[in-house]
Amino acid sequence: MDAYHILVIVLSVFLAIYLLLSIVFVVYLIKVVKSIKQISEKAASVVDSASNLSKFVSPAVAGKYAFEALQKAIKHHKKGK
Repeated sequence: MDAYHILVIVLSVFLAIYLLLSIVFVVYLIKVVKSIKQISEKAASVVDSASNLSKFVSPAVAGKYAFEALQKAIKHHKKGK
């Protein structure tokens, strides 16, 4: 075996390791994107409920309700991890 064969083997091993790590990274990236999407949907839901609630109550009470709902959503999301 000459140096070229050894070089091809070494580069092939590094390429295989790189491809494996890239696949793992992409899978984790997809999971993070899905969780960010869920968080944004929950935030939009909180905003919608707060805007509907503000039509019936004073802005101070609506702000307090929205803040409590946001805190509850954050705590619930942290427990899920």
